[in-house]
Amino acid sequence: MDAKINYLFFIVFTFLLASCATLDKAALRQLQPSPIQDLALQPAFDLYDIRLDIIRQKDAGDSTAIEENRPYRTLGFKLGNGLFFDLNRNISLLVPEMLGLEGTENFLIEEHNRRGRIISEYQREPEAYTVKVHALIPWTQKAQLEFSDTSLAVRRGLMGRYTLSWTDSTLQHKGFLESNTIVPVEGGFMIPKLLARRKYLQDGQTITLDNRYRVARQGNTIFISQKYLIGGWQRRHTMVRSENVTFVYDRYKRGMKITLLDDELIVEQNRRLYKKYVNKNSL
Repeated sequence: MDAKINYLFFIVFTFLLASCATLDKAALRQLQPSPIQDLALQPAFDLYDIRLDIIRQKDAGDSTAIEENRPYRTLGFKLGNGLFFDLNRNISLLVPEMLGLEGTENFLIEEHNRRGRIISEYQREPEAYTVKVHALIPWTQKAQLEFSDTSLAVRRGLMGRYTLSWTDSTLQHKGFLESNTIVPVEGGFMIPKLLARRKYLQDGQTITLDNRYRVARQGNTIFISQKYLIGGWQRRHTMVRSENVTFVYDRYKRGMKITLLDDELIVEQNRRLYKKYVNKNSL
């Protein structure tokens, strides 16, 4: 009985210790900020799902006591500075973009865990995208990419097939079970739905996303806020950067420190190494 109590105490203590950990506050104070790019609301898609979560939506799992990450969506909006908002309301930083690989048709990115072991590989070729997962039971998934001047067809099994098409003013995702089209409206964009119209608007350096999230640049700082039923708009995250370091943190100074060193993107969470991404193209 005593052993069980001691083990429970250890688990609770470890959880509390982790929850109280923060970023290096001295490093934050001493940071020499670099200019932040202007925010720009742009309909976009992300084929790769190599993202660093800032806000990840949760859904109830098989048990009501367990929450699972809501899946990423391909269609969404680029906001500038590597930020991406998908249609499941996940807000992330795009790793390929942070590694300087935006628009590149050939790359190989390795994902390492905190122990330095390769856990995933992401390879883009002109007509294919392959993900290799190094797990207890390794698996590989390959998607064929078929480009035209105004469309991209992605072939990845039956349920994973979809088409992206665009004009000068619209962007459409057409999948096996669902389709969405982003169309322009005054001040931004809209996704027409049968019972609702989701709007994504920009006013100066403030972007409002479906009236749920707000991303604003003030000087060299980006603030991400959420609208609550009680309390209205409340700030959730702050983002600042220097020449090669980006901090993203909440009001308790908990969050990520992301360091770009040549071909490596090193991600720390609350002063602890979380993972590392290596751009093998530059080696």
